[in-house]
Amino acid sequence: MARPVTNTIAYFSHDTDMSEDDKIEKLEYKFGLEGYAIYNKILEKVYRNHGSFNIKSDEDYKLYSKKWELLAEKLKEIIKYMRELNLFPAESFVSNGVKKRMKKIKDEKDRKRNYYKKKEVAKRILDVQNTANTPLKDVNQTDYSEQSKLKEIKSNQTKSNQTKSNQTKSNQIKSKETKSNEIKEKENNININNINNINPTSGKPERDFIDNLLNLFLVEFKTARNEDYVLVSREKERSAISKLLVHYKNQNPDKNTEETLNDFENIFRQSFTVNDKFLQENISPSMILTKLNFIKTKLKGENYVRNNKTTGTTTSEMLGAVAKALNLIKQPADN
Repeated sequence: MARPVTNTIAYFSHDTDMSEDDKIEKLEYKFGLEGYAIYNKILEKVYRNHGSFNIKSDEDYKLYSKKWELLAEKLKEIIKYMRELNLFPAESFVSNGVKKRMKKIKDEKDRKRNYYKKKEVAKRILDVQNTANTPLKDVNQTDYSEQSKLKEIKSNQTKSNQTKSNQTKSNQIKSKETKSNEIKEKENNININNINNINPTSGKPERDFIDNLLNLFLVEFKTARNEDYVLVSREKERSAISKLLVHYKNQNPDKNTEETLNDFENIFRQSFTVNDKFLQENISPSMILTKLNFIKTKLKGENYVRNNKTTGTTTSEMLGAVAKALNLIKQPADN
């Protein structure tokens, strides 16, 4: 929404390093943030009133000390010190820097105002010229049938446009339905029981098998956390699992569907046992892909084996499970 047209300056430049200026630092050192706030309060008043703002009399100090919630004597001290620092001239609050900024803002407003005035004048001149070039008809000779024809033409154009719009929407809906049906047909044609899950044409894993692996992760998450995993971006997590599966198949081309499912179930389950706060707070298929070598190292560490003796799992059984789950999937190289 555009700003309403006013005769006041609606805004002024506030440098991001204002508080690092030597004068401002001295002001803050002596009066704290209260001094900094009063300085900017005065700037707002100066710009809003085109430089005519001032505080001179005791009544002025009482008024603004009440508004700004500080003692009048304290306000006098702050203003006096600001003038000692040459932040403001002795008799006013309009410094040379403020004058330059105000002139720049005013010039820009005048430039825009003149531009739109010229544009409006040019439009009016063009309208007058177009009107002058249009032949006038005698009122008594007005062809009413011609007006009726024009109305009919406009009505037909409106109907035609509406028909085209409806037809376009209908075609879009049909196109979406066709694409949806094609996707479903492709998914139905995939044989889940055959672990040739890499599409020979695209070189990527089949869609439905990726969904099966993602569902495995969701089940393991619920088992470990006793709550549902919030799937913010399904495609992102499917992409991560797809990359894991591609590298897995490269290392284990002879593994069948059941073996692959078991291996992925094992790696997901083992990932939830890693003693790492960041990993557990952000665990997801994408995180497992990124942190695969880290997970492997943590699971194989002696501290991890010692900390899990209470589960009844022996050291050899634990290392065997880790080897089975992790050694089958090698960390993919960075692209």
